[in-house]
Amino acid sequence: FQVYFQPQVSLSNGTIGGIEALVRWKHAERGMIAPGEFIPVAEKCGLMPAVGRIVIAKAISEAAEWDRAGVAFGRLAVNVSGSELREPDFDAFLFDTLEKAGLPPQKLSLEI
Repeated sequence: FQVYFQPQVSLSNGTIGGIEALVRWKHAERGMIAPGEFIPVAEKCGLMPAVGRIVIAKAISEAAEWDRAGVAFGRLAVNVSGSELREPDFDAFLFDTLEKAGLPPQKLSLEI
């Protein structure tokens, strides 16, 4: 899985208020597979919490590097599914990942 970042631009003044992490799957034989194709399958198979953790960890790590470098990106938005939120250790995973990467929690927003 690869994480791409899309800027969230204010229509009123054109400034970047945040970035959204987007997951993409680069399959060895089929090339890029759209999230609309693989996310429903991952949800149905019970794999979405594992996929979500990969995406969250990669996105937070990248945003933490930008933050340390002084890059003003606003907030990092990450999509989270209901199945991820139902994981009993989701909050511990999230805060541990933020702490290890060194990204302040206020720099993260979850999109449900």
